[in-house]
Amino acid sequence: MNDPRGSIWRKWDLHIHTPASFHWQGGLRFADMKQSQKDSTLAQIVKSVNDSPVGVFAVMDYWTFDGYLEIQNYVERTGEKLNKPILPGMELRIEAPVDFRLNIHVMLSDKLSKQQLQDFKSKLRIGLISKTLSDESLVACAKKLDASVAQKHGFTAGDLKDDRKLWELGCKTAKVTRESLEKAVREMPDKTCLIVMPYDTSDGLMKLDWAKHPYDDSYFMQSAHIFETRSPDNIDLFLGRRTKSNEKIFDNFMKTLGGKPKPAVSGSDAHKISDYGAFPGDRITWIKADPTFEGLLQLVNEPEGRSFIGEIPPKLLRVQAHTTKYISSIRIEKTATSSLAEVWFENEIDLNPDLVAIIGNKGNGKSALADTIGLLGDTRQADDAFSFLSLFRDPKQNKAKNFEATLTWESGSVGRKLLSDPLKHTRPELVKYIPQNFLESICNEISSTTETDFDRELRKVIFSHVTDADRLAKPSLEELISYRTEEANARIAILRQELHAINEETIALEDRLLPEHRATIEGNLALKKRELAAHDDSKPVTVKKPENDPTKQREISKIAADVKDAKRKQREFEKVLAAAKDSELTQTLQISRIDKVLGKLDNFQRLLDSFIADCPISSRNRA
Repeated sequence: MNDPRGSIWRKWDLHIHTPASFHWQGGLRFADMKQSQKDSTLAQIVKSVNDSPVGVFAVMDYWTFDGYLEIQNYVERTGEKLNKPILPGMELRIEAPVDFRLNIHVMLSDKLSKQQLQDFKSKLRIGLISKTLSDESLVACAKKLDASVAQKHGFTAGDLKDDRKLWELGCKTAKVTRESLEKAVREMPDKTCLIVMPYDTSDGLMKLDWAKHPYDDSYFMQSAHIFETRSPDNIDLFLGRRTKSNEKIFDNFMKTLGGKPKPAVSGSDAHKISDYGAFPGDRITWIKADPTFEGLLQLVNEPEGRSFIGEIPPKLLRVQAHTTKYISSIRIEKTATSSLAEVWFENEIDLNPDLVAIIGNKGNGKSALADTIGLLGDTRQADDAFSFLSLFRDPKQNKAKNFEATLTWESGSVGRKLLSDPLKHTRPELVKYIPQNFLESICNEISSTTETDFDRELRKVIFSHVTDADRLAKPSLEELISYRTEEANARIAILRQELHAINEETIALEDRLLPEHRATIEGNLALKKRELAAHDDSKPVTVKKPENDPTKQREISKIAADVKDAKRKQREFEKVLAAAKDSELTQTLQISRIDKVLGKLDNFQRLLDSFIADCPISSRNRA
């Protein structure tokens, strides 16, 4: 039953019961039915399975395969069609150091024969009486119990004399040994048996005190292939997802689990037909695999990406929300008017929404399929870039005109073209396609120092992943980058100017540290010293003090006073002159600064006018 689309997400209910279970709640058990009643019930089971949105079921009756075998016998006997696989399983209780009944499930391949299933069951042994599992052994096990145990499970002392009641009591209390289960699994054909361990569901392993019984906890955690759980936190742990809530226990949990993730499932545990596929709390089991036992084996190998418990997997939500982005199928066939005798295409292929690669030997049609999808999706490539269609459209024969292709999207929309139709770049591009020929040509240009087709194609691919909102109404990556970096580039230009001024000042200071600058300073100093020495050498001859002539003294005193007064006035004039020069310098600096500010204001006004012209606001907002 391998799906031609490959692995897709389906609902799987791996825990249903039939009237073969002692705890059946949907009416009479098989053992109490007449043949007509049994056939009617089996017909209801087959109808319920066929009508259900669930893709795979597993019968998990207590202690027996009888319910599964009844369904198979009915289908073979009546010829009624069972549209979905039903896997055989058995719900057991196993010996463990716990004060509750620890459940464990075995799930087997539906390719096993009736005899092989019976052989498996015959290897299981009930520990209390050390006998092979059978209805008779369940009765014998119950007989070993005293009245207080029977009363604890809802049975009276009188029930212990009724084999039917004893069988029910045995079903509720019997436990198989670990050794016998190990042996039964070990002796089955390879890859036909899986152990499923309830964890936080009915009588699950979570209730075992791992601190008191660490070895038993590790044994069951590592022996099981799949775990039944409904808790989101436990699902994360089993699937190997480290989260904030499990950070502290994650490493120890994974070590106990055996060092690798394991699948998580959640069955309906239905005990009546109407509950088949009705998952408690919408904790629906979704598995991405073929609807077969082999699909379960693949799940065990890759649990993280193939197991989901919840209303719907995220990928299916994405497909449902973007049906125009996912291709459902493609069909290629001859046109009704074709007279070409050659057989090239007559195919319809359903596509998987997770399709990532087309694999096949050379000449098996990989390029033909990819080219056709690109053609129907109105790729922006040139017609001569196609690897297959370029040859198939050879002008001499043009076989392409004899074939029509149809692309159906998940939305239901359909596109049709002849394989000879040219690309029309005026249509919206629905498929981004890089043909092999084009890829080879642009890869050969990588070493070029000038802009190449590779550069342009790379920018197109990058731009295609930018959301419409983030594109800011720009038609290309180049324009978007230019728009988003315009102010940053202007800021960079300003910083470069500032850096240029700092560099010039730094260079000037560094020049003063050079030996040449020092030599210049020292030379100037030596020159000044020589000028000072020459000045000292040219000092005038000392004039002898005149004799003390009163008249001369009066004239000299008067002249000295006049000279002193003239010097005072000179000093005052010099002060006024210095103040005027200082004022002139201050005014000149102020005028220069004002001119510079006026220049900056003029430049700022120009920038502001340019900014207002470029700013994407409406004229109404400007006002």
